[in-house]
Formats: sequence, C-alpha cells, structure tokens
Amino acid sequence: MVRRVPSAVLLAAFLLHGLNGCKRQDAAAASQSTPREATYKLTTCMLEFDKAGFMECLTGSEEELRAAEAFVDYLCAVREFKDAVVGAYGRRGWEVFEKKGGAELTVNITDNRAKLDTVEWKVSSDSAEGKIPGEPQVIHLTHKDGKWCVHAGDILMGGAGDYERFASTWSRTAALLRETKARVGQPGVTPEALDKELGREIMMILLGVAGPQP
Repeated sequence: MVRRVPSAVLLAAFLLHGLNGCKRQDAAAASQSTPREATYKLTTCMLEFDKAGFMECLTGSEEELRAAEAFVDYLCAVREFKDAVVGAYGRRGWEVFEKKGGAELTVNITDNRAKLDTVEWKVSSDSAEGKIPGEPQVIHLTHKDGKWCVHAGDILMGGAGDYERFASTWSRTAALLRETKARVGQPGVTPEALDKELGREIMMILLGVAGPQP
C-alpha cells in the first residue's frame, strides 16, 4: 500500500528499513535531553507502536502534527489487523495480505537506529539540525519546555504539504482496517476474500472517492 502513495514518507523511511518490535523499556528509558536522544526515542516509539510517545517527540503546526498522528495510528491499525489475521488464519493467512493485487499491507521497516550514533548535530541555542549519513533529509529540532522535539515537517512529505488530505487518507484507512478486523475469522470469511475487498476499498480511499470516517 505504501507504494501507491510515494509522497507518504516518514522518518521511518530512512531511520528504519517491517515493524520489528524491541524491548518496551528502551522507549521508557529514552529521554529528549539531546537531539540524538529525542530522535532515538522517536524511532523507538515507532518500533513499539507507542503513538503517545511518538507524538511527544514532535513539534510543528497543527496540520503537521495531525498528519503525523494519523500515519502512526495507521501503522498501529496494521499491527492490530495483522495480529487478528495471524490469530485466525496463521502466518500463511497474513501472507495473503502482503501480496500484490490486494491490500498490500506489508510495511518493511527494520531497526536502523545505529545510524543515529554517526550524526553530527549542529546545536545553536534552542535549535539543532543533523543529517544522517547517506540520506538526503536534514532533521531539525527545537528545544522547548526542557526537551528537544523533531520538526514534524521534516519527517512527513505528503502531497507537497497537503497535510489535511494526508491525515484524512491514513485516518480513513486505519478506520477501514479496524472495521474489517471485526470480520476476521468469522464463518465463511477467508483471507483471500478479505484481501480483495480491502484492496478495492483502500484504493478508493487513496483516490479520494470513498471510505469510512475515522
């Protein structure tokens, strides 16, 4: 599904390359007292599907923050849906939803936080910036209320700044996944049938034609 919206790029696209979980205490122990710690915590919270922690690491306009929250909520919805599918149909059942031609729910993100140790941060008063080696984006942070926060605009590229549409798209997709999850495992409901149905509905949402309200 991510391939259908190439403009939907998060920090994960270059900090993380599958949503492989890590130990919960990692995020809890992470602080935001330095730019490196703030970025590390942001990444860890995404790996752990910790939406609240993820949002604590961000700053930006209301529209930017709403877009970031919508996308990370979508990732949480994918995880919830996957858990339900695997519980009902097993791992092979989930593989149906990863294949092309249907929902294509695979999100390939692996832990790549080690790169943060190689970033040279330029700090000036209450602002900082850093560039991850080999990546084009520059990460900007602001120090406020005693902690560093990453600029949401740096980690979100949604339709040339059309954050309202970006947020709507992913909120509706998350709502669709949660709505469909209730039917997983029901008598006569197969993963193949659900995958085809989801694929059609998701495409309609991405085209701005229809879709459930969040």
